[in-house]
Amino acid sequence: MQVKSTVWVGALLAASLPIMVLAQDQPASTPVPVTKAQAKAARKAQSKQAREARNAELKKLEQNGYGPQATPQDYPQNLIRAEHKAANQDAASAPPRR
Repeated sequence: MQVKSTVWVGALLAASLPIMVLAQDQPASTPVPVTKAQAKAARKAQSKQAREARNAELKKLEQNGYGPQATPQDYPQNLIRAEHKAANQDAASAPPRR
């Protein structure tokens, strides 16, 4: 009986490792909104951050040749070309790895 319980405990520990790793990735002091107004302000800040990131990505693509004025049949190729150009620029401007 003791061998079976040891195997069971080992399996339980192995199964809980991903949960413990995810728990360690979380910030220790995440502020939890207390009031409705604080929750709304937190959602608004999160939306603003997401909108700024989306607009920055769109601006980078437009600078690299993507535009909504293209014909519908050119859409996928134009977008792919702009993404490749932007990725190449990011790779060129990144500091070299050691």
